[in-house]
Amino acid sequence: MAVPAEFPEANLVLGPPEGCEDSVLPLQVRRLDGCLVSCWRFSPEELAEIARTGLVWLSVWGSQTQPPVLVTAKKEEVI
Repeated sequence: MAVPAEFPEANLVLGPPEGCEDSVLPLQVRRLDGCLVSCWRFSPEELAEIARTGLVWLSVWGSQTQPPVLVTAKKEEVI
């Protein structure tokens, strides 16, 4: 599982939901124009799987709607 990565443009840290402190890591984000940007680090094994399949899976908690999201490898596309 990818883990949150620190990045210099972050200006806010989102803590885990109450009761999930043992299983959810704090997340540094950049709050920018109504958008929250985060950065994620993959393990070597995950990178190998991404290279093999060309796929990255995204899970967003919530059950009523899927908010707009963007997954990219280029910081300049989000900051």
